[in-house]
Amino acid sequence: MFKSLLQIDDSTGAQITYRELRNNVHRVAASLYERGLRKGDTVLLFLDRCLEGVYVVFAVPKIGGVVTPCRTAHTVGESVGKCSLLSN
Repeated sequence: MFKSLLQIDDSTGAQITYRELRNNVHRVAASLYERGLRKGDTVLLFLDRCLEGVYVVFAVPKIGGVVTPCRTAHTVGESVGKCSLLSN
């Protein structure tokens, strides 16, 4: 049996229900699809750890895309270089 609340961030105490998580993931997936994300596309996730990032991590595969997370400690150039290495 699943708990009704999902603990997301121990440092802030952020919590969300599984229903809210599902609804937000569906909303983000629909929005990304409307903006042109398609199966096989790669999304570079350049965010600190946050709820929005969690939504993207689950939403992109629903469309058939791939998420490549990057640490915000990296520069944009380093992150783009990482994506170039992954595509080869």
